[in-house]
Amino acid sequence: MLGKLLKHDFKALFRNYGLLFIALFGVTFLYKLYLLLPRNIVLEFTNGLMGVLYVVVILGCLFGTVVINIVRFYKNLVTDEGYLTFTLPVSSKQIIASKLISSLVMDILMAFAILVSTSLLRNDLAVIDDLYRSFEMTLQQIFIMKEYHKLFNVYVLCMGIIFIYTQMAEFTAVAIGQTNRTHKIAAGVGAYALIYFVTQCVLGVTVFLWANKYNLYNVEVDITTLSLTETEILNAVSRLMSMICIVEVVLGVACFFLTDYLFTKKLNLE
Repeated sequence: MLGKLLKHDFKALFRNYGLLFIALFGVTFLYKLYLLLPRNIVLEFTNGLMGVLYVVVILGCLFGTVVINIVRFYKNLVTDEGYLTFTLPVSSKQIIASKLISSLVMDILMAFAILVSTSLLRNDLAVIDDLYRSFEMTLQQIFIMKEYHKLFNVYVLCMGIIFIYTQMAEFTAVAIGQTNRTHKIAAGVGAYALIYFVTQCVLGVTVFLWANKYNLYNVEVDITTLSLTETEILNAVSRLMSMICIVEVVLGVACFFLTDYLFTKKLNLE
């Protein structure tokens, strides 16, 4: 049944994300054509405007994904659509999992679309080309120096877990907000602020414990005096990222089950 839920959620999200994809590639090809035209006074004057438009569209796509995911989750589970959603022969865990998986996949597709868009303009815009070159040089250094492999792998894993947790935290905030009968959206915003505060506190304690182990909690410490080799420093940073991964996983699981509990026991539809 989860497969059917995913199919339905993907179709619904594609209708909304489709507009963002059209806007992104429409402006990309327009900008590409603009850059290929022979230069004249008018084109030079409007060059900055096209650049601003392109940046605004990319930022709009990034912000739009967040809005779409939250709004779809809210409408499907909290508004009158929730009456239909929760009559389906599936558990609330499956519903939440479907929303989470579909949102994450669509976010990844949007990131890939932005990557393709910037790649199309790379040869025409020096600033984009410089960014790509810097990134490529960094990757080359990482692959050349084996001691950086572990750190890079842990970093990628950590970013992935944070990405998933952030989406789950947003859904949990909606679930908490819907328990308020009169101000669901405001309560959801407040709930997310609280979740963010708790997360930062827990991560702060985690970093403190890690720093205390290496005597780094003292702000006056001089890193040049540390009796650690480069390999030991890299292993220490990898250990910190691993600790952060564990914390984010625990918090993410807690958010998932809290969301399930609220929709199972404390459901308050409009």
